Amino acid sequence: MVQLGAISAKYILQVTLAVTEDDFEDEEAAGWEAEIEEWEETVWCERGQNSGSSGTCSQSRYVHHSIGKLYEKRYQKSHKGLSRGAGNLPHLLHILKHKQPDHFHGDLRVSPFTFDRLVNCIINDSIFSNNSQNKQMPVEEQLAITLYHFGHYSNATGLDKVAKWSGYAKGTILLATRHVMMALLWQDFIAETI
Repeated sequence: MVQLGAISAKYILQVTLAVTEDDFEDEEAAGWEAEIEEWEETVWCERGQNSGSSGTCSQSRYVHHSIGKLYEKRYQKSHKGLSRGAGNLPHLLHILKHKQPDHFHGDLRVSPFTFDRLVNCIINDSIFSNNSQNKQMPVEEQLAITLYHFGHYSNATGLDKVAKWSGYAKGTILLATRHVMMALLWQDFIAETI
């Protein structure tokens, strides 16, 4: 019965830690193998000397400790980030806006003239300035992201699609949309333009 408990705990620990024999090839996984063997010895010693309740306590502590170590890392195995292209946003703002306004209108649902007027209206809003050494992205790009996001429907409005279109990360898409909406809904902007 004691042997079955130790084997079961070892199996649960290996499954929890996603440790397999193939993983023991690298140094980090070899450390886990040594910890598991050390734990087995500790459990066997404690169970041999005591009535058995402290062995269960030791197992519990070890599993708790090991799970804590597991959560110290964000990922169990290394992963590759998504490769992201430059996106269509720079092409839209620098080429299509001037040479093919109908394509510009198709993406943002406003004419280049209206887009420029909107940029001029919100460019001086305090939401687009900060006290950091890092510059914010240009107001033009933030407005274009927001208009693209709002000008499409269904799957095209998903953060992944807008991120791929713009070349920015999903968090940046949300931040740019929030900035533009705060600028457009500001009472001074509404009073001036409406």
